[in-house]
Parts: sequence; C-alpha cells; structure tokens
Amino acid sequence: MYDTCNQLEIMEAQHFQVLYLIVFILSLILCAKAEQCVARKYDQESIVCVCNATYCDLIEPTTVDQLAGNVARHYISTKEGRRLEPATLHFSTQTLDIANATYFQVNKNVTYQQILGFGGAMTDAAAIHINSLSEEAQQLLLSAYFSPEGLEYSFVRVPMGGSDFSTHYYAYDDVVNDSTLRYFNLTEEDYLLKIPNIKRAQSLSNGKVKLFTTAWSAPDWMKNIQANGLSSLKPEYYQLWADYYIKFLDAYAAEDVHFWGLTPQNEPSHGRILYDGFNSMGWTADLQLEWVVGNLAPTLEENDYSDLELMILDDQRFFLTDWVDTIFQNETANKVTSGVAIHWYLDALSSANKLDTAHEAFPDKFLLYTEACITDEFYKQPMFYALAHFSKFVPPGSVRISLETENNSNFIENVAFVTEDGIKVIILQNKKHSSQHTERREDKGGRANNIMRHGMFYERIDGGLGHR
Repeated sequence: MYDTCNQLEIMEAQHFQVLYLIVFILSLILCAKAEQCVARKYDQESIVCVCNATYCDLIEPTTVDQLAGNVARHYISTKEGRRLEPATLHFSTQTLDIANATYFQVNKNVTYQQILGFGGAMTDAAAIHINSLSEEAQQLLLSAYFSPEGLEYSFVRVPMGGSDFSTHYYAYDDVVNDSTLRYFNLTEEDYLLKIPNIKRAQSLSNGKVKLFTTAWSAPDWMKNIQANGLSSLKPEYYQLWADYYIKFLDAYAAEDVHFWGLTPQNEPSHGRILYDGFNSMGWTADLQLEWVVGNLAPTLEENDYSDLELMILDDQRFFLTDWVDTIFQNETANKVTSGVAIHWYLDALSSANKLDTAHEAFPDKFLLYTEACITDEFYKQPMFYALAHFSKFVPPGSVRISLETENNSNFIENVAFVTEDGIKVIILQNKKHSSQHTERREDKGGRANNIMRHGMFYERIDGGLGHR
C-alpha cells in the first residue's frame, strides 16, 4: 500500500498511460470538491502529487441520496497532470452521429463476478515509512487511502511476523523447542508499527476495512533447513504451527484488531524451489492439504475462528491449477476453505485463462490477488489515481455486468459494474496516442458524448433515463 515495492499497486510512472477517467453519474451530482494536485515532474514526463503536513488533494464523496436527473459526472485524470478532476455532461435524446465514434451500452441483466474490494498491505516497511512523517502528514496519508475523501480501501494484508518487507529476520517464538509456545510474543513491529496504523485506517474507514494475515515462515527450530536455504515445516510441529496461528490471532484480538481471513503460507514455492534470503518456508499442495485438514482447520474451529475466510495458495498464478485441484477436490478441505489467494509476479508465464478454469471448476470459491508490490512529504504516484477510479467507485459487493460495444475499432478497453445501490459504473481505457470519440447510450434513448484523450475514463450512472 505504501511500500517502495507497493503491494497491489506496483506500476512505474513511465508505464502510466494517461488516466482519462470520466465518471458519468446519470444524476444530479454532489459537486465533488476536488482539491488540486500539487504536481512535481520527474524526467520531464512523470508527474506525482506532493502531499505534506498541511495539504493533500482529496475528493469529496458522492452519495446515492444526492443522485437524480440526467447529467453525467466525470472524474478526469490525464498524463499532463490532471487528477480526479470533476466535470459534468448532459444526456440528450437526440441522435448524434459522429464519425468513427465508439458506442457503449450497459446490459445489467448479464452479470459476472462480484467484487470483494481493493486494498494494500500494512507491512513493517509500510508502517516505518508512515511513521517517518509528522502526525499531520501521517493522517493525510492514511486518509488518502482509507477515508471517504480518499480511495476507500477495503482490504489490508498483515504479515504474521517477519516478511520480505521487514528490516530483519524474526518470528514470534525463537526459544528452541518451546513445545507449549510459552514464550510466544508480539514484537515492537506489531505494537509500534502495524497495530497503531491498522487502527487508524479502520477508524478512517468507519470500520469497513477487512484484515487478512499470512505467515512467511515458522521459527527456524520448527523447520528442516537445507544447506542451500530451502526449508519446510517438520511434521512433528504440524500441530504446534497451527497453535502458533491461534496465538497470533488471540494476541491481535487482545489489541482489538480482528481478522476477516488468512492463508496458510505466503508463497509456499519459496523455501521449496526458490530461496531469496528472507523469511520463507516451502510446501507442496499435498503437504499443505494434509496440514490444513488435519491441523489448521480443526484448530481454528476449536478456538472460535472457523468464521475466518481461509484461502489457499497465496502464490503465483503459475501454480494455480495444481493447488486448486489438489485441495478443493478433497471434500473436507473444500468445506473449510473459501477461496484462492494469488500473486502476479510470474503472470507472464501462465495464461489468465487459468483463472477462468479454476472458477468454472469451483464457482463457489473466490479469487483474490493478494500481492503485487523527502522529509515529511509523500508522493501519490499515477497508480494511486489509476486505482482510485476502481476502489473509489466500485465498492465491495458490486457485480460486474455486460457492457455492449459498437464500432470499437479503436480497441478501447472497457468494463462495467453495478453497485449494491443500483449505480452503474463504466471504466474505459484508451491506450492509443490519439483522441477517440465515445458515446454512452441508455436504454430509453439518452446519449452522452465525449472525446477521450490518450488514457482511461470512469463512468458512474444512475437515475433519469438510465434508472434501473
């Protein structure tokens, strides 16, 4: 979320292909009061927005009660430096034939997947960077991600112990052969870094943030460690490692921090086929199936944590088929698991069709991508605003719906959603370096035209001609 290698938000500024995000709200819109981005240029092309202890650009939220009428509301971001700037268009019943225009029309009767949400990670590194700012700047940074005037993030991933975003290798019980976990304890990374910032994020979001956790490694004394650094959990510690999870959940609950879900292991391929020099521990799908069914799931249930969403894999899409088939085809494992956690680092080595195949085989299991990675000021990179057009306007519970196109010879990428409040959301991306004409059509004849510059736009619609 805030790491140098930003989990869930990694995109270098030079790859930001202008966000021309236009939010259509077929409605009388709350005039969103967008504070202007304080732009700073890098390499003559890349622009970041600078925030400090006294100022940060925010956007005022729009509520359903404030929507009525036949206007379209745009929120625009461009390569030149505009960031979520609001504008208004009016729908018309007149036919406007524009040469080479691309036409879009929502069909809310054709639905696809439901959106779980968007978010980031509260790692040691993230919290260290947050805490390096003044109190005032910290508040503005967290507000930019979690508040109604910001991205409205709904997920936070919390490492259980040390990770590759830690300054050193550590676990919560390094006392060798502590068979009762008597010496288990959280560390200053939890008490001073992660927990305080998690609580502030939850407060800013009015409690809407869902937390999930995963461990990078068991303590060394629980593992078989090879000379090359690869490691795995010793079978005699299978139950103790499940108990370790309970100790962690209880310790955070004692601090009034409660979790929505967890995964059995971060990147189980690390420690098994790859060693990177940081906390890691290897599993095969078969071995993790044995541990989840025989130890973790029963232990969660015995300690009143059976309501947590248990996700498998938490690794590259490359491994998806093996893990899904091995674990979900087991009747017991199928009952105690909810979904699949996926990383994106090796996506180039495997087709996205693997996601479709997994969903078709196990449609009741959700797919969640869980990792992708100056004094007293912070920079909001272009990716911050790219995600804003999703996380801000596609809240959890939204369902993807059909968006029919006509004359899309310009290959404008597109997707549409309907929120739980019945608001229709359209996101388009124009990757060409020339402007493109678009027209948004409504079932009852309403039309709204616009010129898309190089980039992306977001559209949000409700009421008037387009009322459900």
